Amino acid sequence: MSLIEKKKRLYKKMLAALIATTATLGMTGCNNSEIGSEDEYSETMMNNGSEYDDATFQQEPLGKKYLPAAIMDSSTTKMLTTGTYIEAEDITEMPNENTLEMMDKAVCYWYSSNTEQDGKLESKKYALPYPEFLYPDGAATIMEEEEKEVIHFLGIEIVDIVDYRKDEDGKYEKYIRLDSNNNEIVSAGLVLSERKIEELNGNQKVLK
Repeated sequence: MSLIEKKKRLYKKMLAALIATTATLGMTGCNNSEIGSEDEYSETMMNNGSEYDDATFQQEPLGKKYLPAAIMDSSTTKMLTTGTYIEAEDITEMPNENTLEMMDKAVCYWYSSNTEQDGKLESKKYALPYPEFLYPDGAATIMEEEEKEVIHFLGIEIVDIVDYRKDEDGKYEKYIRLDSNNNEIVSAGLVLSERKIEELNGNQKVLK
């Protein structure tokens, strides 16, 4: 594993420890009924990593190509309500972030992590305010010493923006809550919509 990939992995673990929320294996959009028990589901996911894991690693670096480049039009995006979950295989277009921001909404990204160490299998699902770096098929296997971790992209969820704050450069960031049972909020990136920035500069809306 290269130094860059090690740093990415360390950063992911540190951030996930702060903001990742573990979901049940029966969460909306992630039904495992066709596979069987949770143990069978975990084993299946563990044994089905990325087709890019081995020979093509050098030719196909980790990235965000598993997400479609096409963007929904504004009218379609406006139909997305808070809590809308779209499974990975059903995502043909990404929501229009500018439109979502005007609705005070954002996207969070769901993943599964299946780790095997010393013969023990640990599985969890977690949400992030940004997309993971994976292979184009939305998966990746990470080997580190005697630990093997298989990550899969599961889908996206529409969530509320609960706050806007300026960063140290004076640019607005949008903040979301990944876990409804936790009051902690995290940055989901810079505000992109010029209309929303104008609105924020004019203090036309105050979020609760």
